[in-house]
Amino acid sequence: MIQSVSLAGDYDRTHRVYAAGVRAGCAPSSGRCALLLTTSDGAVRWTAAAAARWEGGDIATARHAGRDVLLASAPGGVQVSNDGGASFGAARGPVGRIVVTDPDAPDVAVSSAGPALYRVGEGTARTYAPFDLRNPTFVLSPAYAAPRGPAALVSGTDPQTGFPVVERCDAAFTCGQRVVLLPKKDVPRLFLSPRFDSDGVVVATTVSGTTWLSRDHGATFTPVTVQRPGPDAAVTTVQSVAFTPDFDGRRGTGAVYAAVLSVRNDASAAATVHGGVYRATDPGGAWTKFGGRSRLDTGATAVVAAPDGRVYAAYLDARRGRAGVLCARGARWGSGCAFPRAARRPAGGAPSTAAVPGRP
Repeated sequence: MIQSVSLAGDYDRTHRVYAAGVRAGCAPSSGRCALLLTTSDGAVRWTAAAAARWEGGDIATARHAGRDVLLASAPGGVQVSNDGGASFGAARGPVGRIVVTDPDAPDVAVSSAGPALYRVGEGTARTYAPFDLRNPTFVLSPAYAAPRGPAALVSGTDPQTGFPVVERCDAAFTCGQRVVLLPKKDVPRLFLSPRFDSDGVVVATTVSGTTWLSRDHGATFTPVTVQRPGPDAAVTTVQSVAFTPDFDGRRGTGAVYAAVLSVRNDASAAATVHGGVYRATDPGGAWTKFGGRSRLDTGATAVVAAPDGRVYAAYLDARRGRAGVLCARGARWGSGCAFPRAARRPAGGAPSTAAVPGRP
């Protein structure tokens, strides 16, 4: 399974994309289940990174001094790679999920019992007082240093009710104005517009399959429907949300993509029955399936939108025990969308069908 797809911090120059996954049928005790793949030619060819000393998990990317930096959360803290995933340093600092809202910012958010800001390039972290939430995840405003709205948002579950909630925080991580998304136990995640400071757009998703939209910096949320569940679906979830770099909810520019995975009600059948990547120019309006028929129809697990117009998305085919990453440049998915100098297409001009090496 591909857990996350991330653009390199210097994607504009290198075109590099990372996919972090888990090998199918791997025994966790083997210590060889985690897989880190890289591509620099529009997902035509993939290479398994050496990832020495990497402990596995999601990968986030940032930039420091014009250089690509990979960040990974580990049981002992944050792991950092400065060589494109060839090797990772010893885990240090805070423990928790890493969220990079602005890859050019010196600080990135690390969610733990107490929020922390990890300073890229210095390997140091500043921690704050613990949240009064369970399963906390927080995201920084892209304008964290001088925000016009809240400096950060935190999502998690209420410790008394287990309900999914969102709070707004200032730069000192004093949080409040708790908003309950759903009056039942669930776990939320937040995705901020790149213009969050001015347009206030936030998309929230929950494990149970609900999706919510805020246009006022997380003060209020309204439900939205990305894909209606099928008649036999036990749950239809939005696994990932990606805004194009030019998205601006106030000016009506750009687009937003959602990776959808739906699970059948009958546990005896193939677990994943449908899904795909959906697109909207307004996350509160109509969402339409993007890219036509593809392997993503069996379920999408991650999506990311690149500044050059390419969209990368990961699929999971549970029936066949396969996973991989597709790319679209325009309106159709393909196994790759090569850059002009690196394009290698078979006769007839069809997209390359190169497989992901060591497909998890």
